[in-house]
Amino acid sequence: MLSVDTIQTISVIVATIALIANAWFSFQRYRHDKTSRNIAATMKLVEEWRSHKARQSKVKILSHLKAFDSSLGFTYLPDDLKHDVTSISHLCDEIATRVIYDEADEKLVFSFLGHRIISLWNALEKHIVAERDISGMKNYQAHFEALADKAKKTNIDRLIELKVARFKRRKWQKLVWPTS
Repeated sequence: MLSVDTIQTISVIVATIALIANAWFSFQRYRHDKTSRNIAATMKLVEEWRSHKARQSKVKILSHLKAFDSSLGFTYLPDDLKHDVTSISHLCDEIATRVIYDEADEKLVFSFLGHRIISLWNALEKHIVAERDISGMKNYQAHFEALADKAKKTNIDRLIELKVARFKRRKWQKLVWPTS
């Protein structure tokens, strides 16, 4: 027969194991839920990024914005261009915010959007700096700026090459997609 001390020790051990297991499963559930929310939010941003309107706005920014004095910021641009500039720069800032706060994968964003983020930042930078002065918001579009700066320092083409090569080497790929 077991002593009272042994039964209490076993009870404490079982309770501790149950507590640790519960904490581990709760953490896994949290990670899964966070990933699910992030995927949904990221997909919504990608959908907006790839929309016909956003594509038109990006082309307009890259081709027409240079004709306007950057000291105008966004505030004093013609209304149609102002709308395009603010909607795209805010979309870039939101994407950057998600990357900075680890809600979107940095390498994925750089692989998919990096070159365009850089070209948009280059086109918008002087206007954004002027807008900071005009509006008095010293951190206006700071996330976008940080993402563009890091993207410029990243070898995006090499990142893509490495990811594609790693994907091609996966052994399970042959089981899922047989080749002739």
